[in-house]
Amino acid sequence: MPDDDLDDAQQLQQDGKAWQAEAILRQWAQAGHVVAMERLALMHWYGRVLYPGQAWSRELAVYWFAQAAARGSDLGRHMSQVARQSR
Repeated sequence: MPDDDLDDAQQLQQDGKAWQAEAILRQWAQAGHVVAMERLALMHWYGRVLYPGQAWSRELAVYWFAQAAARGSDLGRHMSQVARQSR
């Protein structure tokens, strides 16, 4: 994943354009990029707090954390465990 895409997604989030950032991250996450999976999962996990009024999905957060964990992500493993404990 080009660093520019990650930077663009982060800037979009800061500019209040979370859904545009989500689209960039989703594209890369679907292509197997772990960092994008982590960021996408975090957006869905904390989205209700950070981006109120948008339809965020805890289920998608859990899915992307698990995908990242399966590819060796420590964050993905940790957050997958947190998600299981918070059910």
